[in-house]
Amino acid sequence: MENSVIVVSINSRLAALGFLALEVLATEDPRNVSGNYAILDQQLAMRWVKREIEHFGGDPNRVFLLGQSSGGTNIMAHLIAPESVPLFAGAISLSGSPNITMNKADKYEQDRKYWLDNTPCKDTEPAAEQLACMRKLSVAEVMQAMDTTCKTDIEPNDKNPFPSEIACTGDGGRYNLWNQDSQVPVDPSLGQMGFGLPFIDGHTLDGGSNSSILTGLKKTFSNASAPAVIFQTLSAEHNWPPSNAFTKASYEDNGARGLLDKQLGVCMRDGDDLKRPCCQSCTGSPGNAVDNQFGTESVLLSDFLDTVFNLTENDTENRADDPHWKLYPAYALTADAGATCGNVELALAAASGGNVGKIFVSTVVTPPSNPVFAGSCFIRSTMPFHSWDFLAALQASNPDGADKPWRAGKMDNPHGYAVSCGEEDDETPAKQPYQPSTRDVEFGKQVLGQWLAFIKTGKPGWDAVGSSDWSDYQHGKITDKPAMTVPSYKQPACDNLKKAGVDINWWWVN
Repeated sequence: MENSVIVVSINSRLAALGFLALEVLATEDPRNVSGNYAILDQQLAMRWVKREIEHFGGDPNRVFLLGQSSGGTNIMAHLIAPESVPLFAGAISLSGSPNITMNKADKYEQDRKYWLDNTPCKDTEPAAEQLACMRKLSVAEVMQAMDTTCKTDIEPNDKNPFPSEIACTGDGGRYNLWNQDSQVPVDPSLGQMGFGLPFIDGHTLDGGSNSSILTGLKKTFSNASAPAVIFQTLSAEHNWPPSNAFTKASYEDNGARGLLDKQLGVCMRDGDDLKRPCCQSCTGSPGNAVDNQFGTESVLLSDFLDTVFNLTENDTENRADDPHWKLYPAYALTADAGATCGNVELALAAASGGNVGKIFVSTVVTPPSNPVFAGSCFIRSTMPFHSWDFLAALQASNPDGADKPWRAGKMDNPHGYAVSCGEEDDETPAKQPYQPSTRDVEFGKQVLGQWLAFIKTGKPGWDAVGSSDWSDYQHGKITDKPAMTVPSYKQPACDNLKKAGVDINWWWVN
């Protein structure tokens, strides 16, 4: 075996089947809590690997976890799961959600209101009969009860200029309280509301004294036997699939900047050279207007948006020939606010417990060489999108050759074009294989090589965070060349977001 690595793929329950939590369920659970069943499933598989992998030639003391998107979120959960930590030596979390912040009481109330009350078991008593009622539900009924369908008759307004593009609002959908089109919360107080996510139950997941993943990580990494970990994100996560609203905005006078102003309710001050429209719900004197939603922080947010959109982005290639590439600052902003700043926070929280040489954080900045139909069969992704690192690394391990055409259609669909984008012989571009460039292949090899180096040596190719201080930490910058270490790479962006009120409530859910 060329790399002497054994890959074990596992399955676990998802959505309501994997994460539903109710007080009535806790009454018969030996943990005295309910929910996080997917984490229990994964622990079962991890115990099997720890016990049996030596029979396949593996080392039970060198077990590493790898997860992308919700898989990356689950890895974060295992880092604060007392029964998981002894089962692995290291972990790689790709584009995971740092938003594991909901406590048991809030989770029980959320799932009662937004799941149980949508089933025929809502008012069944006593508890034993209610449990019996729930067990009679079909899988389809269990899933339908967590309906996320939204109202479609919402009138356009300053905060919702493209109502058909808004996935859910607090009034329309039940579990999704985010504008999925550009990953901006519909209300800054409604973060931490995500069905299907791990939550701090005090047993399976231990958040420490403050019931938070941040304090939980500090507790885990205060132990010398703590695992090594990589927290990795991409610089334009939400370019998968590209935002319909951002794409539309690229053809309008105010562009994506104007769209973000509207969605965030940012009021412009007098004398703004760009003359962007002010939201209708603003209050305050001319020249110092503030918005009701974000208060005085809206002016700070406006200042930060000015900075983002006026900077020349050096992290990615200049795509002057791509009309959508000018949207990069908008995607960079939402990626930092939703994912990257939160992932750095987790890395620094872990570092505060000690073992700073075991903790790594990184961001991918190299985009695909050519537009890719990634999360959509209709709109191409051109930037470092969600899952680009994972897909490129998998292709780099292709036994037939990394330079062979990549799977056509939606690259994230394991069934390929035949399911998601038509038949193979269809000449529509979305249904044809993606031909990787030399740079794409090299990028994939770099990422795969970093994973393998991390597994073998505990060092992926860039420096560990080395500190729990934002002003003195190390950050990996991932391209098609060997990784670079950039001191305090995300401190300026994340500091400005915090000052503008963009905080933990904005961390995405996946």
